[in-house]
Amino acid sequence: MLITGDDILIEYVERLMNEIKNVDDNELKPAWKTEIEKFITHYVWHSQDPVTNEKIKHGQRYTTPFWVRL
Repeated sequence: MLITGDDILIEYVERLMNEIKNVDDNELKPAWKTEIEKFITHYVWHSQDPVTNEKIKHGQRYTTPFWVRL
């Protein structure tokens, strides 16, 4: 069996999503929200989506919960 970096990343994101799903966004510490936002909006996840890239460039934020956006 071969475990790739993609496998590890998928597992990490699934675990993160499941944990965040159990917490209301308002209960997250501001520092956590900042780091999650950085992770979600990192260019590698959106490089193929020009609409999302434009929103990120102009500082627009999303209103959906973090776990949905992961």
